[in-house]
Amino acid sequence: MINWLLLSSVICFHLMLDLLKFFEHFRFGNPYHHAAIAQLQEDLPQNLKDEDALWLQSWKAAGIEQQVHAPYYHQLSSRSGYGFRECFSAVAAMAAAFYSRVESFDAYNRIREDIGDTTSIDAQLTALRSLGISAEFRADGTFEDLENEIDAGRPIIVMYLHRGSVSDPVCNDDSCGHVLLVVGYNREELIVHDPMGMPDMIKGGHKNNDRADYVRIRRQAFKPRWEVEGDGTGWMIITQ
Repeated sequence: MINWLLLSSVICFHLMLDLLKFFEHFRFGNPYHHAAIAQLQEDLPQNLKDEDALWLQSWKAAGIEQQVHAPYYHQLSSRSGYGFRECFSAVAAMAAAFYSRVESFDAYNRIREDIGDTTSIDAQLTALRSLGISAEFRADGTFEDLENEIDAGRPIIVMYLHRGSVSDPVCNDDSCGHVLLVVGYNREELIVHDPMGMPDMIKGGHKNNDRADYVRIRRQAFKPRWEVEGDGTGWMIITQ
């Protein structure tokens, strides 16, 4: 007599090994790999897609850093001639490109320019929504919120005070903030795309204007620059 319980266990074991093998060879950007993952996600039962799914809790408990892959645009690459002040647009363009709504920074910028100034939160929200992206501005952000969005597979647009020292960040007539795209985290750090270059969280400003994707910044140094008015006051835009 066939022991169906044993047989099913063996089959599941082999499927698990095969699945691990497949993911070891996954390459971000490979359209066939992405199509396969999309099909797998579609076929999974809903209980395995929920944020409280056991496999996800096990993954998070392992202490492995979480990260999503998103396009990167440098704000100084803008053809508008005003890239030096277009950090917000560059980051919003990264978010739009993440959802495959635009193919370049300039493509997004043309849409935003018809709506309002690059520094306007309303203009950026309207531009993102015009592309079919749900976009919500919040001024009550926490690190837990950032983690939850990354766990759900979504990058987050954040605004912070980048001038002045970490002990005394400033907002003045010359400059009042910078914008980043948070794409990952671990216990001690956030992983971000900075559209201007390598951020200096201790002294303020930037160390250089080089490409700065998947840059790691210390939470301890970012917190007073982001949650300026105390716990739970971070500015961010949630998209999906």
